[in-house]
Formats: sequence, structure tokens, C-alpha cells
Amino acid sequence: MRQTDEAILVGAATNESGRIIDIPLDFLDDLQYDVLIIEDGDGAHYLTNRETLKESRRKVSKQDSIKLTLAPGGGACLIFKPVTSK
Repeated sequence: MRQTDEAILVGAATNESGRIIDIPLDFLDDLQYDVLIIEDGDGAHYLTNRETLKESRRKVSKQDSIKLTLAPGGGACLIFKPVTSK
């Protein structure tokens, strides 16, 4: 995890075994965040299908968690930005 004044970046990676992980977001401040999730695409595999990705966005808070499916040899990147009212 890395944090700047504008965003929080969280990365996840796995070895040759795929896995499902659940990331609790209790590290966030008491704000609402927009999160960009970039993760392995359907059928991703480090030997046969390396370049497939999928992207999604949602609003989250510290009470939420995010479930990620990491492909064999894969990973994910999450970028959290506080929601600002205008």
C-alpha cells in the first residue's frame, strides 16, 4: 500500500497458484471513496494468457471489503480516491 494526498494505491500479487482474497477496507479514513479496480481478466494465466485485464469502479467506505480473484501468476491494483462533493 502507498498513500499520497490524492490517492491510496493497494497492490496484490500471487504465485503460480490462483486464489481468492478478501481485502477489508478498515484502513480507510471515515470518508467515502471511489475505487478503480484493475485485475486479471477471465481466463488469465501467467503461462498462456498474460495480457487479459478487467477494470471496474465502485464507491466504498471503511466498513466494506473487496473480494478479488487472482489468476495463477496474476495480481490486482486498486486506486482509492476520496469522494469530493461539489
